[in-house]
Amino acid sequence: PETVDSEKVAAFRAVMQAAQAEAAEWKLDVVKLWDPSPLARKLLAQSGLEFVEVDREETSITSALWFDKNDRADSTPVLVNNEHYAWL
Repeated sequence: PETVDSEKVAAFRAVMQAAQAEAAEWKLDVVKLWDPSPLARKLLAQSGLEFVEVDREETSITSALWFDKNDRADSTPVLVNNEHYAWL
């Protein structure tokens, strides 16, 4: 697999470790990264962090927000973000 610049890997690792620390403070067991981009997958693979990749098939759905430049409701939806929020 193609490697990513070590500075980007270090920055990604720092962000994920901050998320893990925040989760631990809230007594949460895991940090979930939903639908990561190809770059995020490469960064994670090179980060040295322990992770498990799971294909979601039956639980939860992502949230989506769609709009056009004029905020018209009758326009064709455009996927802007694909994020999942959960409180355990």
